[in-house]
This record gives sequence, structure tokens and C-alpha cells, in this order.
Amino acid sequence: GPMAGDLRDLEGREAGINLWDGRIGDSRENSFPGDVAPGRIDGFCAVAAHEVNHVVDAFAVEGRATLRNRRNKLIADSGSEPLNFLRSMFAPGFFAENPGEFFASIANQWFTDSEKTLALGLVRFDAGRRDPINQALFFADVYSQGGNSTSFYRVDTAGHISRTQVPLARDAKGRLVKLTAGGTVYRFTLAADGDVRGYSRRAVSLAAGSPLCSSVTAVPTRSGADLQFVLTAPAVIELSVLNVAGRTVRTVVGRHEAEAGRNHLVWDGRNAAGTCVPAGRYLVRLTARAEDGTAATVMALLMVSR
Repeated sequence: GPMAGDLRDLEGREAGINLWDGRIGDSRENSFPGDVAPGRIDGFCAVAAHEVNHVVDAFAVEGRATLRNRRNKLIADSGSEPLNFLRSMFAPGFFAENPGEFFASIANQWFTDSEKTLALGLVRFDAGRRDPINQALFFADVYSQGGNSTSFYRVDTAGHISRTQVPLARDAKGRLVKLTAGGTVYRFTLAADGDVRGYSRRAVSLAAGSPLCSSVTAVPTRSGADLQFVLTAPAVIELSVLNVAGRTVRTVVGRHEAEAGRNHLVWDGRNAAGTCVPAGRYLVRLTARAEDGTAATVMALLMVSR
């Protein structure tokens, strides 16, 4: 899937996660405190993001000394005051007493809306609380896997998932000091211990950045589905239909040049072998890639009836 697929450290690992018997659309959650506007996610998706990121924490973070030490420092520095944490809706001392919930709890916000999570960190920083922005950048760094981009997510109350690859820049010590997201360039000044001591932001034209997929819609038809999507700029796209386990059922188009604006494709309801797929839930995944190599991915749920 789009989450675990971001982390090569999980390949070949075995782990169990807790889930509940709810269905997508049964409930919704506001993952954010009152410092920023509400950000709502489907309840099942929130649980899934939280639980999967316990596994990410156990392997990708715990398995690397630099990440493990940084996580432990962030928890210790934040103390017992709830407002020192991105997830400030818990009782004083919660994360000090339950450090295993720290990383997974941030995932509730990051997968609801990564940009809003970053904004929350900066709102708290402006109010004199410097810990939350360090936590947001740590989460971004984990999902970058030490590379020059990270994944920003948004999941809505219908379970639609979008993922955007956000360019990063690092200093000579490999620390994250710049990222570009949502038409804004953020630059961070770091102290010797890696904590943020200052930042700046500058708006840039979206046309000068990545041609992000702003939406994708899968409308069931008698034979398959009409697939509609919107691009903010021309891009080379790949559009695939996946089963709920994340395996490709059919690549509808690959390396297809699409124009900015609304686009339309048709899936005939058949798999790669030409056989009609059975009724059930499927995922539609659209990936757009810019000329400079940056990419964005959007996913939508599709119900097939027979």
C-alpha cells in the first residue's frame, strides 16, 4: 500500500497490528487540536495509520540508532506538558509514561493532513513552544529514508488517500533544513543539537513546482469505471487498479502524457489477463511525474458490482 511501500526497512519483516471491525465510512475523527482548523479523517483509516506506524516505529526508527536517539530526545525534551506535543489532547505526562505511543500518535495527524501537521508545529513555535515543529520534521525525516524527498499525505472522511512527494534539502550533517510543500518553501535554522531555532517561509508559484494530482474520482459503470482526475500542470501519469491488498489488477495506462486540467479515462472492468474482475472493493491509484522527477500519488476507492 502507499504507506508501507514508502519504507524499505519493513520489507521482509513480520509484525502484527491491532485493528477493529469498523468499515470505511462508519466514523470520522478530527485529528487536530484547536490551534489549527479541524482536519477530519475516516475513523478506520485513522486506526490503520496509527497501528501501522507502531510497526514503522519498531523497525524503521528503533532499528537505527540516529533515529532512535532522536525520537527519545524529542520525548524527553517535551516533558509532561501536553502543548509540547503535536498530539496535545492527552493528559499531562501521557507520552512520558507511554513512549511507545509517541510516533504512532503523530501518524494520526500526518496521514490526515501532513501540511496541517507542519502548520500546527509552526503555530506552536510562534507561540514559544519549539518541540512540536521538531516532532513534525522528525516524522518527515523518517519517511524520507535519508533521501531528498518525503511523503506528505491527506486522507479524507471517505477513505480517499493522496500522497505527494515533497522535495527536501539537508545541511552538511544530513539534517533536514528545507522543504517545499503546498506552494511554500520552508527553511529551518537548527541549533547544534538539531532542534529548530528559527524558520522562514516563502510562497512560490504552483506552476513552478510539482504538477500535483489535485483529485481522482472513480465512478462505477455497468462494465467497469469512468476514471476522472485533475492535474495542476502537464505530467506523465500511470493509472492502475489495485485489489484491497495493494496488488495491481490492471495498469490502465502507463507513461501516458496528460494535460493540465480535467482528464478522463475508462477501465473496462478486466484484469491484466482480460478476465472480468469479481465484484468487490478496489483501489484506483494515479501517479503523476513532473519533468524534474518529482511525483504525486492520489488514490480513490472503487466499488465494483456485478
